[in-house]
Amino acid sequence: MGVDRPAGVDAFLEASAPADVAQGVAPLCRSHVVTLLELSSSCSGRLNLSGRNLHSADLSGLNLLEVDLSGADLGHADLRNADLFGADLSGADLFRADLRGAFLVRCNLDGAFLLAVRLDEHTDLADVSWGRHNQSEWERLGMLDNARALYRQLFVWHRSRGYGDLAGVFLYRDWLCRTRQMREAVAQGWSWRRPWRVGRLGRDWIGGSPLANS
Repeated sequence: MGVDRPAGVDAFLEASAPADVAQGVAPLCRSHVVTLLELSSSCSGRLNLSGRNLHSADLSGLNLLEVDLSGADLGHADLRNADLFGADLSGADLFRADLRGAFLVRCNLDGAFLLAVRLDEHTDLADVSWGRHNQSEWERLGMLDNARALYRQLFVWHRSRGYGDLAGVFLYRDWLCRTRQMREAVAQGWSWRRPWRVGRLGRDWIGGSPLANS
């Protein structure tokens, strides 16, 4: 069975999984993913789970090498110690996913929704593709508080691992988001320092070093 192709995955799920799982209403369970991985090992190409419902799935410790998970729902998923080398996670929802100990080297995380993900000193994010200018999807959508939370998290991780250049990039993106928030506040006539008057907020804050006050 060519489970490396979406049609093959659909056929397998229709034959082996409950109807709500096959239709994507309920998430795939660990046993389904394990079986698909085993079947795909004898097929050419990589396992395609793009757009699949894997919400809260237990994928800990699995070999997900180069699996296509683009656009998949991985919110709250347990990916501890999973091998995701070269996996495509572009556009995936990873809200509150547990990535402690996960091997994400050379993953594509362009457009992935990353917020409140769990990382630790064993998580490996080396050579990850974050997209153009390392800009998160949260920032593109104008959800600046979420974007800043992610950038601060990535700044801390990269700094702790000695990736100073990338740490600086995420610090800079945090600064850009904060500057944008301040400009929007000024445009609305609201002062962060003195709510009752705008005064010289633009000159005092935007031209200064806002991250020093984070």
